Amino acid sequence: FMQSMIFVFAEKNAGAKVLLKQIWSEPFYYSLLLTKKSSKIVSIKDLMGKRVAFVDEKSASGYLYPQVMLKKAKIDVGKFKSVKYSGSHQASVDLLSSNQVDAIFVFGDDQQGKISAWTNFYKGNSKNQVRVVWASEPIPNDPFCVRQDFYDKFPKLTHSLMFSLIDIVANPKMKSTLSGFISANGFAPATTRQYDPVREMVRELNLKLEQE
Repeated sequence: FMQSMIFVFAEKNAGAKVLLKQIWSEPFYYSLLLTKKSSKIVSIKDLMGKRVAFVDEKSASGYLYPQVMLKKAKIDVGKFKSVKYSGSHQASVDLLSSNQVDAIFVFGDDQQGKISAWTNFYKGNSKNQVRVVWASEPIPNDPFCVRQDFYDKFPKLTHSLMFSLIDIVANPKMKSTLSGFISANGFAPATTRQYDPVREMVRELNLKLEQE
């Protein structure tokens, strides 16, 4: 199991092969730009001169994918009134709900924001409180991988492992036993092409793999 961005590097540098992706609500998630319904921010260009919160510089939905979008739109973050790094999606929700910022970038399970950081963490009635100004393309959830040479040598064993993991998580008794190991609600088969949005993000931001 690894993060999506780490998989992109592992595939290129260590021969990783993706087999499955984790599922929470859906096999994909999104980066959302949220603002309050009362706000005059209705497009990304309206962020100029506004107070904006990101999660942190390593957060995919809370920073990295928004950076790609802002770069393509030629929007200078330096022209925002202020930029905060909240440290968590919940903290970003708290900043927006308390009017400390005008807009936040957080995760969503769908492009409409029906299930998102806002609905998960807002302490009041979350419905009809915020507007989704922008939503990213689908971002694939974190993958389960093996080495390509292992797959080539043991294809039957690998496929048996794949479908066993899917069955285990689908079984409530087994899932509770393995809850410390598997946090997802399920697994679905994955392909390397599904991680093209991650590759684009890495390429656009010229990201490098940190090595200790």
